[in-house]
Amino acid sequence: MIRFVIFFYLFLFTIFMFAQDGYTLYGKIENTENAYLVYLYYPIENEYVIDSCDITNGLFRFSGFVEYPVLATLELRNKDISSANNSSDVFYLYLENAPIMINMDREGRSIISGSRTHDLHMEFLRLLEPLKEEMNNIRTAYNNATPQQQESQVFNDSLMICEQNVRKMNSQCIYKFVKEHPDSFISLYLLQSQLDNIPDDEQILVAFSSMSSIISESLPGKNLANKLQKIKATSVGATAPDFECADIEGRLIKLSDFRGKRLLLVFWASDCSHCLVELSNLEKVFSLFRGKDFTILAVALDPVDRKKEWETFVRNNKLSWTNLFDERINGKKKIAGLYNIHKTPSCFLLDRDGKIIAKDLYGESLLEKLAGI
Repeated sequence: MIRFVIFFYLFLFTIFMFAQDGYTLYGKIENTENAYLVYLYYPIENEYVIDSCDITNGLFRFSGFVEYPVLATLELRNKDISSANNSSDVFYLYLENAPIMINMDREGRSIISGSRTHDLHMEFLRLLEPLKEEMNNIRTAYNNATPQQQESQVFNDSLMICEQNVRKMNSQCIYKFVKEHPDSFISLYLLQSQLDNIPDDEQILVAFSSMSSIISESLPGKNLANKLQKIKATSVGATAPDFECADIEGRLIKLSDFRGKRLLLVFWASDCSHCLVELSNLEKVFSLFRGKDFTILAVALDPVDRKKEWETFVRNNKLSWTNLFDERINGKKKIAGLYNIHKTPSCFLLDRDGKIIAKDLYGESLLEKLAGI
């Protein structure tokens, strides 16, 4: 079994000499010939920095500067791509402006020191170990169940409740960690992940407001603040942001044109299987309530090259509500960006004054909500 080794004091001294104004990533790889290269990848805004260096006597070194800690990838490759052993080994670490040391072996193990951000990342992962075990237990319970149990609604509902409890505890872990580490970029990245998974969770905004200015005023901090502002603008109780777009007949339509009616604003795509499943329910709802100051406005998020297919689908299926195809501005969807839409279908139920009174209602839930109104 390959064991990890400790760096020589001379190597340590060299690292600290080079890491004053940026990062120095210094590594040692066990049992690796000089025929290997190490590649370093990490994101800066919307691009990736790619660097590489030779391995000499099992040693390598990278140096540079990052504006803020980033998740980096180290990839070990054989120089000879025709070699029978040309597979690559991949390692991950948080890169920041500090002297960082990594010991690696060819069995995928590593010891990383010098990156406070990476240390906090590992600390958080250790907190999640009991939750990972709980999720594994839920999956095991389902896999070990009989076919009759797996088809039982009661059985599946019980597992769903267990899974929801685990997800709730996961959120609690995140907010507790952020509260204890308000000056860490790991806390910021955890809030970004929480926003992607539970965008309507009001605790995200509260947690973000407690973070230090160094974090909140960084580039990723400002990006998260912009996303939170968009979500606040489209939360229940807010007036839905107005927009203008041409419908399938080429007429300019404004969201504000529908004031005085209850409106279901739907974001969908004609090549989205989940959207097509929900389509029959939308047709049922539209048929039942269209004469009672209710209508549907559907915004298609299909790729630009599928616009003709979208038009054909709408006409062939006689979707008689108002249909829009989301415009692109600098390659980005205009309306979807305004409403921070990342999945289809997504929907917003608006009252007669254009205020959002519910979000993401589907199937019977949508029918019950409208019947209640």
